[in-house]
Amino acid sequence: MGAGRIDAILIAGANGAGKTTFARQFLHVRYPEATFLNADEIQRERHEFAHPFVAGRELLRRLSHLEFLRRSFAIESTLASRMYARRILKWKSLGYRTQLHFIELPSADLALKRVAARVAAGGHDVPAEDVVRRFQQGIALFGSEYSHLVHRCYLWKSDERGLTLAQRRENP
Repeated sequence: MGAGRIDAILIAGANGAGKTTFARQFLHVRYPEATFLNADEIQRERHEFAHPFVAGRELLRRLSHLEFLRRSFAIESTLASRMYARRILKWKSLGYRTQLHFIELPSADLALKRVAARVAAGGHDVPAEDVVRRFQQGIALFGSEYSHLVHRCYLWKSDERGLTLAQRRENP
């Protein structure tokens, strides 16, 4: 990050893609000043049994506060809706440099297997139908909308062998 520059970073992909792991490894090295916003972690902060919508509202409250302060941040999302499309335009108008790191899995089956492995290790579950729906919608919206909205877009491929940068694109 350059002096005085503020960054809005979206880390996206299907449930089980490895977004949180990527964020923890990537952010502290490249963007140590960026606040990481993750609804799952907020839900754990507010007790394991808090409703996900409560965590989502709290994430948006924290995001609005960071926007007001003009601070760098990173957000994790499946991109299964257009919710962040308007926000990206807002961030750009506020002077943020926007970037998207999309972690693509080869199949919804692998996403389901990774979520099951996370649950077996004590992590949070996601209903199978949500995993499949978000997998499909996230890939579609990444290609049709999100990859064109941000200043810089990275497509990462993730499979049993690991994570590979497949594409990097600059947008005006």
